Amino acid sequence: MPNEKEAVACDNFVPQKVRSHLYSVIISTEIRTALNHERNEHVLHYRQLIDVERHVEFGTVPYEHARTNQNTQQREHATRFIAVIFSRPPRHDFHEISLHHNNMIPLLLLLLLTTVITADRVYVHPRACETVRHIRLSVGPEPSETTRIVSFASRFSQNTTHIPKGVVYLGTSPLTLETRIVQQEENTHYSLQNIGAKTGNFGNDYYSPYYHHIVLEDLQPNTVYYYRVGLVEDEIEESDNARRRKLVRWPPYNPDGKPCPDALKIHSFRTGSFDKETPLTLALVGDLGQFPHSEDTVARMARDADILDVAILAGDVAYTEFDHRRWDTFLDFFDDYPLFSKVPLQLCPGNHDIDKVAGRHEIFLGYEHRFRMPRVKPAELGVYDGDDTLLNMDAPPYPLPYEWGNAYYSFSYGMAKIIMISAYSSMEPGSTQYTWIQDELQTVDRSKTPWVIAVIHVPLYNTFSLHHHDLQIVAAKEHLEPLFVEYSVNLVFSGHIHAYQRSTNVAFGNITATGPVHITIGAGGRKCEAPYQNETPEDWLEFRDATLYGYGQLELVDRHTAVWQWIPTGNTDGERHGNPIGKSEVTVPPMAFDDSVTIQNQHFL
Repeated sequence: MPNEKEAVACDNFVPQKVRSHLYSVIISTEIRTALNHERNEHVLHYRQLIDVERHVEFGTVPYEHARTNQNTQQREHATRFIAVIFSRPPRHDFHEISLHHNNMIPLLLLLLLTTVITADRVYVHPRACETVRHIRLSVGPEPSETTRIVSFASRFSQNTTHIPKGVVYLGTSPLTLETRIVQQEENTHYSLQNIGAKTGNFGNDYYSPYYHHIVLEDLQPNTVYYYRVGLVEDEIEESDNARRRKLVRWPPYNPDGKPCPDALKIHSFRTGSFDKETPLTLALVGDLGQFPHSEDTVARMARDADILDVAILAGDVAYTEFDHRRWDTFLDFFDDYPLFSKVPLQLCPGNHDIDKVAGRHEIFLGYEHRFRMPRVKPAELGVYDGDDTLLNMDAPPYPLPYEWGNAYYSFSYGMAKIIMISAYSSMEPGSTQYTWIQDELQTVDRSKTPWVIAVIHVPLYNTFSLHHHDLQIVAAKEHLEPLFVEYSVNLVFSGHIHAYQRSTNVAFGNITATGPVHITIGAGGRKCEAPYQNETPEDWLEFRDATLYGYGQLELVDRHTAVWQWIPTGNTDGERHGNPIGKSEVTVPPMAFDDSVTIQNQHFL
């Protein structure tokens, strides 16, 4: 390994004159490993880049915003370069370069002094990999304990002369992947034309990768399986007496020097148990995105991968900011933390997953194509013809034309019935989703699934001063809360507010022992920034905090008892600080550090 300090620069973002002095591409896998794993004085870290207005989270690719001056391209390039030099090395999408730092300081200072940081974004590109990648699991059709859906990407879909077909090799030993499952349905992809070179990955057009969703059924309960994914076209058949072996080509050399996932890597997962007395552990997070704190959260979750049965993400998945390339970089990020190739990940949609591009009408394309949940039926996805001024979708119109697919679905796992709800489809009585939710709740068999959990992106109870008038929240509280109370839903998990909150048992604003517990878990990675509505907590409130990032674990111990734990993973500035009250100067200290509580199943009270 070279003894120079390692730093990272962004190809095509550094002026040619600067690159010519610096550009020394390191291809070594060992150096990449060191950059990814060693945390010492030779690896530059960061937590924030401060601009003239506020703290701005600046992250690994495209992990949020590089604030730059839009007036000149060279200042934009210089800002990006300096921000990265004085930051933690990104894990992907950048070239690694060797810096002889002694003679670089004057140049860096010159660039710093000539750079003004303001509020525009620099966009980046996903990995240019020819290999299979973005490998993830979700639970499959019932019985969900013994089915899995394997999802992964292959090449980009701008080339339609030959459409790849996915395959999974499966076995109970990593040495004998004897079962071969070819994808049961056509792969999925989409494209957006004439959206501009700033957000397209092929000129002014965007082409998604081909996505393959393969269902694994008839698995044995409580069993570890090993699997590898590939493409049928990459299989090389060889005769070995009466036996055939199937091999896969090694991935091609990547001239960019960016590490692509190992196409031959063997993954593993454990199926669930049919024993309804077996404890079940869920990880729950909201508003994850691809920011520095997102890395902290996923890395912390990965430490507990062996005890997690299912992970749930309550919407606002990737924060693409209408740049569909960020869906690809988000799943590149998942490749670097391969938690969800082991633990099934279940999603519901958030407002930042709508992804309406300026001048176009398609919605939820990235969310619907890249993931495959145990859907009731294929998605019925319409278009949005409204005003482009609503593009940020912080308070999108309601309802949007999105039914079935990944919008709403349910699954049973162990002693839990989990209902995933779309806040952006109609929730009005008589609507498709409302009728489906009502039917799901009416048919729950509490002798088999004593715990009923609902997940919806928007919170029905909210101690923070944000989003109180969102149409989705008004509709959910008016139409869904009566169902949750009538059918004894135990817990309701939400995101949307970038903070943590836990209620007591509450129904229609009143504390009642038989009401659901509402928990907001929107502090997964997006900037924690949610002032309280009032200094005095509401009567129904148990804990609240908007300074600590994290996720939660819910252990269903038995049919009567569950244990909830909030696990902080870091905060905005590395120090715990006060929570603001509205727009005043009043602050109160955090109260939710390591929040843990035992919850009794109110259905049996």
